[in-house]
Amino acid sequence: MQRAKDKGSRLFFFGVMVVLIALAATIHLGCTPSKTVSQGRINGVDILQVYGGGVIRSHATIDSALTAIGTTDKAVIWLSPGTWTISANVDWSSYTNVTIEIPPGAVLSHGAHTILIGGPLKAGLYQLF
Repeated sequence: MQRAKDKGSRLFFFGVMVVLIALAATIHLGCTPSKTVSQGRINGVDILQVYGGGVIRSHATIDSALTAIGTTDKAVIWLSPGTWTISANVDWSSYTNVTIEIPPGAVLSHGAHTILIGGPLKAGLYQLF
């Protein structure tokens, strides 16, 4: 019985920590709490919701998010699953402060265009491009 209680306490503590981290990211990036995602290991701003109106997966949406964040404050952006169309050469190399997290199912479709990324790129062993 004691082990079950300890496990429940740890799960509650973990849940509280996730909420606090999401709240801190929300305050830091100036978005509403419903726009901050927590997908297991992924914590960041879902730019599709905040900058893409929930439907526009394009380099312009990513550009808007990066411009709003700037090049000094550390931040994490999250590309929601779906095909992100990169229809021009993009240079995001100055955003060394921004981590781009790409979950399974999110693909950057760039055709013959070049994508330059300066900050960390977090992804698993699955298709990204």
